[in-house]
Amino acid sequence: MTRESAVLDGLGVLVTGGGTGIGFASAAALVVDGAAVTICGRTEDKLIAAVERLGALDGAGSAHHV
Repeated sequence: MTRESAVLDGLGVLVTGGGTGIGFASAAALVVDGAAVTICGRTEDKLIAAVERLGALDGAGSAHHV
């Protein structure tokens, strides 16, 4: 993914189901576009792994889990 605009810079976003699948893909797109993303889901191990993967993306945003 590549960054196309700065529209989401600094915007806080909560993504449910962000550990896998569509939720993860949505979170990744948001991070790349500069959003500060918080993901939540049922399995903490998946969320931790997802945050690590999101942090490795080439984007201006950030990711955390709850």
